Amino acid sequence: MTLFYREYGEPSSGSPLVFLHGLFGSSANWGGIVKAFAETHYCIVPDLRNHGRSFHDDGVGYGAQSGDVIDLLEELEIEKATLVGHSMGGKVAMMVALHLPEMVDRLVVVDMAPRRYQHNFAAILTALRKIELESLENRNEADNYLANFIDESGVRAYLLQNLVRTSDAWKWRINLEALANGIAQITGFPVKESRRFNGPSLFIHGNNSDYVDTEGRAAISHFFPNAEVKGIDNAGHWVYADQPQAFIDSLSRFLKSH
Repeated sequence: MTLFYREYGEPSSGSPLVFLHGLFGSSANWGGIVKAFAETHYCIVPDLRNHGRSFHDDGVGYGAQSGDVIDLLEELEIEKATLVGHSMGGKVAMMVALHLPEMVDRLVVVDMAPRRYQHNFAAILTALRKIELESLENRNEADNYLANFIDESGVRAYLLQNLVRTSDAWKWRINLEALANGIAQITGFPVKESRRFNGPSLFIHGNNSDYVDTEGRAAISHFFPNAEVKGIDNAGHWVYADQPQAFIDSLSRFLKSH
């Protein structure tokens, strides 16, 4: 099955850029960022499996997810692309680069390192699954309910992008059941220690985030020996949303220098 994807720019312009969203996200998250590059690059922005408009499947592991991206590139007859992945999408991008480096021109990973994390998202997943869609009146009602579990309004808004109204009912675009069952695979990073990607790599992280710590930096150096690590001030995990211009500038400089 093919991933749903959005296209920006012309296929004939520049090296293709593929933007991969994070857990609970979708291709829509990258809209403002991608427009800054669409005049000079052909940009492809898919919904990863179990997210957005792409298919639902019990498999959530990175072997399956990276395989979906490879299949999409082959369908579009793209032999080599630059991958830009945030969070879970960053791990998908890293898996492609480590297993099929010949398909990756450049690698950009946003606020993520090639390692296992302890975050299990249990509170978020429990709260989302407890919303009674059958009796839900509107999105505000869902937001008020989530506020009992999640303080940050921005996080709630991000999550509720996945709640959509059909002709007769509310539904989740994300596959909550599969994500909950497979969360240990999503927080992990199952790759052989001997794998390397020697191509140009940029790891952008928010200086207010703890995802790229000392252990993360060591893992980056191990798997990606030519990586540059760039911190952005006044940004947390959602770097490109917190500081969009600084993110665009960092990505632009990297693309121009390689």
